[in-house]
Amino acid sequence: MAIGTVIAIAVLVPFLFYYLVGSEWERERDRQQQEERRRRSDELQRETRRAQRRESIERSRAAVDTSRSPATQNQHLRSLLPPSTNRIPRVELGSYLQNAREQQSQRRVGSRLWRDWQILIDGLKSPRNPATAVHAIHLDIPTLESCYNFYDNSVIRLLISKANSLGLGEIAVVYLQPLMYPRMSAKDANARLGDYSPLASESLTHFYVKMETLSDKIYKVRSFFGAVHAILYYCLPPNRNLQEYIEILTHLTNLLERALRPYLSERTQLFRAKISLLVILSPIDSRDSRAIIGFNAVGDKELKSIIIQERLAHLSELRDVQLSGLTWSAGNCAEDETFSHFHKLCSSPMGQSRELIAASLTLNILDGESNGPCKQCVQLMKILRDQLRTVTILSLAPVRGNRVEQLMVTAENGGQEMAN
Repeated sequence: MAIGTVIAIAVLVPFLFYYLVGSEWERERDRQQQEERRRRSDELQRETRRAQRRESIERSRAAVDTSRSPATQNQHLRSLLPPSTNRIPRVELGSYLQNAREQQSQRRVGSRLWRDWQILIDGLKSPRNPATAVHAIHLDIPTLESCYNFYDNSVIRLLISKANSLGLGEIAVVYLQPLMYPRMSAKDANARLGDYSPLASESLTHFYVKMETLSDKIYKVRSFFGAVHAILYYCLPPNRNLQEYIEILTHLTNLLERALRPYLSERTQLFRAKISLLVILSPIDSRDSRAIIGFNAVGDKELKSIIIQERLAHLSELRDVQLSGLTWSAGNCAEDETFSHFHKLCSSPMGQSRELIAASLTLNILDGESNGPCKQCVQLMKILRDQLRTVTILSLAPVRGNRVEQLMVTAENGGQEMAN
């Protein structure tokens, strides 16, 4: 009996051991298989979401699509912006028109300068060109106006989209994207935590952008405003009348002020930002025109010094400008950036055998006001006039108070300068 019990136990123990241990092992294997299936499922879902995001990004970057009309492209860009409730401010051209008429009244009727002012007056009164943008990459006024109906930083979103379309996505990532903020309005307290580096720091990566109208055809992007200058170089439409260019300038000024308010109001001594428009147009047809928008040198001391040195290299005439008792160096002003393109713009096909008019206007980004060119910019314009006597340089800024820097430069009367 004892022997039989021992034999039974000896036979049953291995079976019990196999059943207990083996079942636990199988359960563990099943758990691992389920976990593997869940992992694969999660990975598939993540990959699907990444693919959807990539597709969404590609759709948003597809601003330049030859299969779409320019109007459809800009409507597509407007659809990418989140909604807001801001009213579109009206662009007032009355002060510019009044100034142009006053300047013309001081000139001899029929003289070249009188005629050139009349061309600007006609350009300021001309209705907006009903034609759509030449290319989808160009900025149009309806697109800029639509930005007022969205977040305060919507113009930065728009510029990022344009940069991606131009192949300047890396520039947007370094200099534009960090200035985005999540809140609805820049008026909100603490809308940003103070990331001023794209505006002020020299330590960020710089990029090279091809610009045919510079002396060496290369522009170095070193700051937020340098990035905007590079984007606008390709996005400003050609062959527009003067009124349209001033409207674009004014809208950009207002929209940049809204977007940069947390920075500009926080450190006004560092960010005294100005924006300048230079339009080269034909006196035969004022819609035969080219335009450039630039900015003054904004940033910390080291960054400003580098930007100014690069402008001196682009426009050697700046080295002949005297300080004139001012606290900033030649090359600091926004006009210095736009006039760096002056020679090549004036040598474009529209200027090969005709006289030209160069109209300049600079605005403060914080308040939208313009006080005309400073004494150093007046000197620069005189130097450029002496080199290109077929070009009349006119400042559109209304004369304010005792400011005497309003400049009209012409080749008539023996090339004598004429200033208020």
